[in-house]
Amino acid sequence: MAGSWWRIRYLWRIFMGIIIFGSILTFIPSFYYFFSSSSSTVSNAIKARVKPSFSLDHVPVLQFLIPRPSKTDQQCRMHTCFNVHLCGLNGRQKLSVYVYPPYHLPVISGGEINSQNNFSIQYRRLLQAVFDSPYYVSNPQHACLFIPALDVLNQRYTDPKTAALTLVNLPFWNHGKNHLIFNMLPGQSPLFNTSLDIHRGKAILAGGGFSSWSYRYGFDVSIPIYSLHGGINDNSRPWQEETLLHQRRWLLLSSQLHYHPKFHHGLTRLANDDKRVLILQRCSSNTNQKEYYRRCSRNQSISYPIIFQDSTFCLMLRGNRLIQSNFLDALKFGCIPVILSREYILPFVEVLDWKRAALIFNEDQLLSLPTILSSISTKRRRSLRQQGMFYWRSYFKSIEVIALTTLQIINDRIFFNSARSYSDWNEPGYKDNQLPVRRNPPIFYPVMGKKEVGFTIIIPTHDRFNNLKRLLTTLDTISNLREIIIIWRNRKLTTPSSKFLMNQANITKPIVIVPSQNNKESKRLMPYQKFKTDAIFIMDKAISIISPDEIQFAYQTWLEYPNQIIRFPACNQFWNITIRQQDDINDFTNDKLMILTGAAIYHRYYNYLYINNMPQVIKDWLNANSECEDIAMNYLIANYTGKPPIKPSF
Repeated sequence: MAGSWWRIRYLWRIFMGIIIFGSILTFIPSFYYFFSSSSSTVSNAIKARVKPSFSLDHVPVLQFLIPRPSKTDQQCRMHTCFNVHLCGLNGRQKLSVYVYPPYHLPVISGGEINSQNNFSIQYRRLLQAVFDSPYYVSNPQHACLFIPALDVLNQRYTDPKTAALTLVNLPFWNHGKNHLIFNMLPGQSPLFNTSLDIHRGKAILAGGGFSSWSYRYGFDVSIPIYSLHGGINDNSRPWQEETLLHQRRWLLLSSQLHYHPKFHHGLTRLANDDKRVLILQRCSSNTNQKEYYRRCSRNQSISYPIIFQDSTFCLMLRGNRLIQSNFLDALKFGCIPVILSREYILPFVEVLDWKRAALIFNEDQLLSLPTILSSISTKRRRSLRQQGMFYWRSYFKSIEVIALTTLQIINDRIFFNSARSYSDWNEPGYKDNQLPVRRNPPIFYPVMGKKEVGFTIIIPTHDRFNNLKRLLTTLDTISNLREIIIIWRNRKLTTPSSKFLMNQANITKPIVIVPSQNNKESKRLMPYQKFKTDAIFIMDKAISIISPDEIQFAYQTWLEYPNQIIRFPACNQFWNITIRQQDDINDFTNDKLMILTGAAIYHRYYNYLYINNMPQVIKDWLNANSECEDIAMNYLIANYTGKPPIKPSF
């Protein structure tokens, strides 16, 4: 009996040992997974905080699965070849840019495919600038603009067939829609076309050297040919100021090494006939990089590009390409560009006003240039020089700045309600010298307003109680009206309750009554905290001749232009000869200068600007005279947005 009990205990111990050993084997993978996953989570968190950068480590090979490239669509425009709706999916209210990872690009040569991957320093810097910009997104599903990691800045070093096949096989290519390609030096010998000779489908081309024949207006972006001298003296502000003021020896300078042979005779004649004209050639000893920074004239060696500082005007001639990199050199050193070509599309011409910084002539005016340029006043020369240097500092001084300016232009096309104005682009110090009413708002205007949010109506009322009841009954039929605010100015009657007015008018729309102890017009322009909507509709007695359908239509228009003032009554100002002072005409026609706030819809933020930022002397005058707040409000909004009022035709 004892032996049987001993055997049972022995077998029990063996059984429990097996169970414990099995549990350990089961726990070890879970233990390893827990710590490895925790480590992975920490590692991913660290990686998420590291700024992305352009790297050629672990580069995959791109497979050519689609054998035919996408032919370039020369008829592309933003509304036909760019899906703007992708830009509204992420809620960022600005351009979202994804940069493809670099691939090993197969090069087709003699029927064989060899792996090759070459990136210039300039293109690496360009892509890194995009990575560091607020436009960059790491998830392609959140992007609305795609930039290939394909260096075609200089077409000379690009195999067109390989590049075209690379583009069409990118994962999100979609015939090139919503793609951006950078190219500064288009064309190859002997043709040297003015746009990139690569099939690129419906992609936007940011190109240098566009002609009026190859540039797709409103779609492509014209960029400059980057200069090797862009990094010289970037921070020399005192030298720049001196450049504006000092006297210059040479009236006209030609420093191009490559220009069309037909100009040779004319340039020689200019140099012989006018001692103020300097023509530079390549020095015979230019055999290395250091000698590139020298030019020669009549066997005299001259430092380049420093010679620009001593020249008033710099000649830009057509060569193999319509423009050369010396264009940016001239801007930087304060030499006014003189361009002998009507075909060349100047850099960022979509936003920059080049009439303020450069002179453009026909090629047959070459011999007349000294006479024409001599007639330009000193004041005009200084203005041109100052504007050109401002353009260079703001938009051209580095490859990074050129890339970000390109993205800003595309961003402004899509989010036009928040786009930079003409003055923002073209006037030095514009933002720093603005009136107090121009500042960054605490809100951001959406591309489109939200229809379901609706609008609020503000009504100032005096002694017309019966008219007010009829008006409220009419307004109750407007579907998008959310609330009615009544400025109660009737001193004879006690301020009624909201419930009393709603019962009297038999309406369901909520009413808020704001008592007013005076008849100041500015009372209706107060930034009331009671506002529940962004859109506010201000009205007075003029509403009696405007129907609910017209009010609804005005709101629909505001949804598309939420940063502008919109409505029906308008006025024109003119000088009245009879009374010898400014006069105006008010009516409901279309050809008008400003919108009256007797019936107008705009963003509630402008009430905040009116009360808090409008100069006090203006507000005091308006309160004392109880009129002209229409003029003040129109000028405030126009000064803030740089945009005119809108008067829809119903």
